[in-house]
Amino acid sequence: CLRSPYTTMGIVFGVTGVEQPAFKIIARSTWNASAYEVRMRPACVAARVSTQIQSSEGNGKAFPILAGYIGVISAPKNDSNTSISMTAPVVQTPTTKIPASVNMLSGTGYDNGEMSMAFLLPACYTTLEACPKPMDERIELSEEPECLIAVATFSGWCSESVVKRHLQELVASTAKDGLSTGTDWQLAQYNPPFTLPWFRTNEIWLPIKNSEEELLQVLEKVVKK
Repeated sequence: CLRSPYTTMGIVFGVTGVEQPAFKIIARSTWNASAYEVRMRPACVAARVSTQIQSSEGNGKAFPILAGYIGVISAPKNDSNTSISMTAPVVQTPTTKIPASVNMLSGTGYDNGEMSMAFLLPACYTTLEACPKPMDERIELSEEPECLIAVATFSGWCSESVVKRHLQELVASTAKDGLSTGTDWQLAQYNPPFTLPWFRTNEIWLPIKNSEEELLQVLEKVVKK
């Protein structure tokens, strides 16, 4: 996998310059005040640092551990000394589940680090066997299957209150449209800290349990209302 060139000025204005998942856009909810997209996220391999490490060492400590594995800020810390291209987004998965009533959600765990952090490896890595093995035992590699997700996109800085608001809006909108979702969700952030707030891209990912065929039938009914 080759590294993608990018400039500091471009990053400041929101240009990532790195590989991103090849999403398939299934639908866009233009009928909702709280707009969202339904996407098919392709299968991938993720390198993840657990929630326990992220929380115990402080929010943000997982990033340099993962960066060390791929060789972004130092020599690669993997068994083959292979540099791996950085990708976007960085994905965080909370321990907090979505309650039966989203209005009862007390917090997301964002501010206190109760979220695991993962890098999605470049698409050229399709299996665990193809990936360099991390030298740091705190990093776990996993094969993530293709999945349908509802996605809410927003700019600015992430905080507990901002993430909670967008999560609640997405859950309410998908429920109103009749989509079947579970209790899990993820926060995806595409930009480094020095990107200007209004150029930042953040997303809430909410897995959808409907099949693609069922999903299209549900959305067709919603559009016709």
